Amino acid sequence: MKHFKKPDPVPIFFYSNGLMIKGFTFLPYYSKQAQSILSDILDGYFPYDLKAKYPEGVPLKPVDNCEEAYNIKEIADKAKANKYRQFEDIDGPEPMSKKEFLDQFPKHVMKGGKAIPIREELEKKFQET
Repeated sequence: MKHFKKPDPVPIFFYSNGLMIKGFTFLPYYSKQAQSILSDILDGYFPYDLKAKYPEGVPLKPVDNCEEAYNIKEIADKAKANKYRQFEDIDGPEPMSKKEFLDQFPKHVMKGGKAIPIREELEKKFQET
């Protein structure tokens, strides 16, 4: 007999200046993606923006950090000092590194019979920001 395993919840951190879903980048509230995610959740739907990573859906676990603004440098400093344990207490993937993100894309795609260097263009964009 086959048993179904309930998927572990994915934390969604709410800050005063935006939200972060474990395994994704920080999204300021004014961004279209954050507004889309919040709109879907408030309408009672699984966020469309998460369907690529979670095609079958996954429970979301809200984590209230609204009293503080998201600041990657501050979070990294606190994690190094072992004072920031909120991320450690929750199982799940860490935010992607630049290399992990780029490795998701093919080196080239064919368009109109020509090879377009996708990954190379994305790397250039990362260097610009």
